[in-house]
Amino acid sequence: MIETFEKIINTSDFQARSTVLLKRALLAFYQRKLLSIPLLATELGVSIPTAGRLAAILTSNHFVRLIGEGPSGGGRKPRIYQIDEQNWFTLAVDAGREHLRIALFNLNDQKKAESISTLPLESSMQYLEATVSHIKRFLVRHHLKPAQVLGIGFAVPGLINTQTGRSLVHFTGFLRPVNDMLADMTGIPVVMDNDARLMAKGEASFGKAQHAQNAIYLFLDRGVGTGLLVNGEIYKGAHGFAGEFGHTHFVGHENNQCICGQMDCLETYTSLKALEKEAIRMGFNPPATGDAWVNIIEASWRGDKVAMDAIAEIGRRLGLALVNLVHLIDPEIIIIGGSLAMAGNVLTHSIYNTLRESAMHAFREDLRLELSGMGQDACLAGCHAMVMKNFFANV
Repeated sequence: MIETFEKIINTSDFQARSTVLLKRALLAFYQRKLLSIPLLATELGVSIPTAGRLAAILTSNHFVRLIGEGPSGGGRKPRIYQIDEQNWFTLAVDAGREHLRIALFNLNDQKKAESISTLPLESSMQYLEATVSHIKRFLVRHHLKPAQVLGIGFAVPGLINTQTGRSLVHFTGFLRPVNDMLADMTGIPVVMDNDARLMAKGEASFGKAQHAQNAIYLFLDRGVGTGLLVNGEIYKGAHGFAGEFGHTHFVGHENNQCICGQMDCLETYTSLKALEKEAIRMGFNPPATGDAWVNIIEASWRGDKVAMDAIAEIGRRLGLALVNLVHLIDPEIIIIGGSLAMAGNVLTHSIYNTLRESAMHAFREDLRLELSGMGQDACLAGCHAMVMKNFFANV
């Protein structure tokens, strides 16, 4: 059985409307981290006695804890409470193409534990059962009960209809949305979204886009994933498909077929495979074993001209394509993540120089282009942020 906030918290000694007030109070503590009773009362627009009762209920249910008293303004010293980070958590689950990553976050937005398992993504019940098994073992290993987890954020590559909770690429043969199935199998609420969009959410919540209202996150790997921050919110579009920048047509090029079936998608010219193809065309000779793109990037670190030129060419193509996106949403920052981000300044300088040459001055004047500082944690952090937003929905 899935535990809801209303079932988790004991409000028998308070009036029925307390559930909404309690969630508002918890949200205030979550956002501010530290509050006195008078400040909580002001934040919620309630009396000090009511704020005190709310804090007492949250304390008895281990959502917040009393840490002492604040300075007095002439009367009684106010009690100070903060989030209790030791009892309630979220789980972030990143269903990668080859690996399953699970992370535990507390209510102070801190990642407390993580596991990585080899589990190739498959559209099968066996895969879901294996995922649930990993989740349950993870909880046992960290001495947690499902009831202590407020929600699971589930990241999946490909098109996700956020209205129906269905993936249009994976798990298409199931009659029910995958998040509902996982919720029933774990006893924990599950919310699901596209991995690149969750990376953007992670950056917007805790990373380099934290203070931006409009941003582009590019995940450059086997494909090209994109998350768009527009007016402070992750943009999803009418059905949740927005951000498929990698499947826009790269004008002026011909005859590259994408895995989606279309011709000349941007990712066929800017992915890791495209880097390998371009480097080999320029004369780079990768070793017979291992991933060629790894050798190319490592060679660029050593100053290999062919490797650097190949990376710069990928950056030039990305820059040309990004001009359109920059002119559409007018971002403050573009963040580059994924394996190709390991190419570092060779890549970003090429992208930025192309943008400066091709974008209108008004759009590029204050535009920042930076490598992600979160790496793979961006997706996990985005999962956590999604769960917390869902938990506090309608408050």
